Amino acid sequence: MRRGARRRWSSTRPSRGAGPTETDVLAAAGLSEDAVAAVRTQERERIPTGRLGRPSDVADWILRIADPRGAHITGQILTTDGGLELA
Repeated sequence: MRRGARRRWSSTRPSRGAGPTETDVLAAAGLSEDAVAAVRTQERERIPTGRLGRPSDVADWILRIADPRGAHITGQILTTDGGLELA
């Protein structure tokens, strides 16, 4: 990018794979309620923050990155995984 250009880019990404985020994808894939609960419990135990992410966790960061007050933040990839990648 040339100096003085007024473009910014940053992005968010879950951890490797689908990422530990609370969605209905497991139920939509046909897993029973008990199986979904078991997978979520296993995921929570692996995540340093002790909880699955919420779609709002990712959306809040997207809004912050896009906000004019974040104009000096560019070229960043924010991993939204509760510290899982660091563990």
